[in-house]
Amino acid sequence: MEHPDRCGASYTLSKFEVGTGTVREQRKGKDWGWVSVGTLSYQGEKTNGELTFLHRVAPAAGRTGASERTSLAMNLRRRFTYEFSGRFSAGYYLNKSKTGEFSTAPIDEATFRVNPALRYEFTRDIALEASYSYTLVKYKQQGTEARRNLFMINFIIQHPLFE
Repeated sequence: MEHPDRCGASYTLSKFEVGTGTVREQRKGKDWGWVSVGTLSYQGEKTNGELTFLHRVAPAAGRTGASERTSLAMNLRRRFTYEFSGRFSAGYYLNKSKTGEFSTAPIDEATFRVNPALRYEFTRDIALEASYSYTLVKYKQQGTEARRNLFMINFIIQHPLFE
């Protein structure tokens, strides 16, 4: 994912509903903040990588509303041989929001993820990829956390449709 480097102020207007069942109330929030996106990238003959810092208001996944998201993410790719390559990505994300600021409930969580993968390309259109993904989410307000371990093996066959 490429971002042009940018930085500046933001003014956010948010609307959301609170309540249960048929008793719903619409609330509005507004706040000044800052937006910043910066990427350092390296492109070599066999190795490519990016380190991206991001701060902005973003939708809160799985919730009603938004939060201020601050993240630091890294992506590395390395071609060992013509057919065999690997990639490694990792990221740390902070999501924060006060009640009524951008959402119906306060949000204070930290997420860490790591994802290594290996890929072997038999031909230009056929490949086998194995990957692992570990995610840890700490919900600071509740004092709980969730972990996910995901192993995947993908057999990839691709063919151009519009040539």
